[in-house]
Amino acid sequence: MVKREGEVLKVIHVKRFSLETNLGSVLGYLKILIAKLSSIEKIFIDQTGMGEMVVEEARNLGLASVEGITFTMKSKEEMASLLKNVMEKKKLLIPYNPDFLNELNVEQFEITKDGHFKFSHPQGTHDDLFWALALAVYASVQTPLPGKGAAMLPH
Repeated sequence: MVKREGEVLKVIHVKRFSLETNLGSVLGYLKILIAKLSSIEKIFIDQTGMGEMVVEEARNLGLASVEGITFTMKSKEEMASLLKNVMEKKKLLIPYNPDFLNELNVEQFEITKDGHFKFSHPQGTHDDLFWALALAVYASVQTPLPGKGAAMLPH
């Protein structure tokens, strides 16, 4: 979860669910978190593949500010570039969390023949937190009201 404070984005909440966690528990957690914070402007969810069902279920729970984002090579490139830009400008504050920071550091990319970036991570590692952060930063930039936050769920 990212909160915008002027020109600075601040990671205010990181939660990783185990792969076995059912969707109802994840969405219930998100609904409670949003109710507690009451300042969430947008919730961006990766709707790629099974994610479309997640977006629909979130809306059914009354999370009206949900927006589904399809992860494509182009959208990933845009989100990762925005994340890189914000980090280079020192406009992103990230709490010390070794697992989170390790995941940010293992993401890899290669340039394809047509000049696009293809992202990957080494076998045995994960990139869900990387893409969750990229999606949250993207959501925060897309949110027109200053000081509001954005939540995200990765693929």
